[in-house]
Amino acid sequence: MKKARISLAEVQRLSRLNPTHSELAAYFGVSLATIDRRFRDDEKFRKAVADGNNERKTSLRRLQWEAATKGNTAMLIFLGKNELDQRDVAETQIKVTPAIDAPPKPANDISQWLQRKPQLGTPVAVETTKLLEKAAVPVDGDDSK
Repeated sequence: MKKARISLAEVQRLSRLNPTHSELAAYFGVSLATIDRRFRDDEKFRKAVADGNNERKTSLRRLQWEAATKGNTAMLIFLGKNELDQRDVAETQIKVTPAIDAPPKPANDISQWLQRKPQLGTPVAVETTKLLEKAAVPVDGDDSK
């Protein structure tokens, strides 16, 4: 079988645009299988593609650097994140203060539990106190109920 004439210099030039194998096949007028086979079996072909890809990346980096040095804020941020591992970090502190701890199991300790709570004015504590008063449980050291 006759080998398709594909210029490696042209492959390298085209690879600066990051073409697919299908696009290379269409450009050179060969089948996709031909390009796939050359890529798989031909070291010089793979090197031409890799060299073109590297030229594209170098050119892109140069343009990014030029944009950044001209003060393009978005590019400065992008390069900082990708080259310097800088990150946007928002610190969040969450402070949870429960309104009521679970009361001790023995019923006679509930009034002591309520007395030591610093949040007795909170709606939950007031409502709990009312419920305990209705149940005739001593509150605030009042043993008369």
